[in-house]
Amino acid sequence: VFLQEGRIATSSDLEPCNAIEYAGGLLDLTGEVGRYAVKEATKRNVSEVEKCQVVIDKVLGEFLGAVGLPGGVAKKIDQCKMTLRKIDN
Repeated sequence: VFLQEGRIATSSDLEPCNAIEYAGGLLDLTGEVGRYAVKEATKRNVSEVEKCQVVIDKVLGEFLGAVGLPGGVAKKIDQCKMTLRKIDN
């Protein structure tokens, strides 16, 4: 949905997944968006890279400060932070 429509799929788009599955998938998506950003950066497509940064930053912002998340989701948040740092460089 991201590449085709420029938006992130909602949890209702992905029913019957539960909230934890959606959170994990959303955080996994940031890795894919990061890889796409690197690909676009090699083409010098700055506008696409910036769009990817915004998406990853928004996803990360939704999870920062959240409490009570399962360990797997917390680990994915750390990976998301690393992805954002890679794009920033």
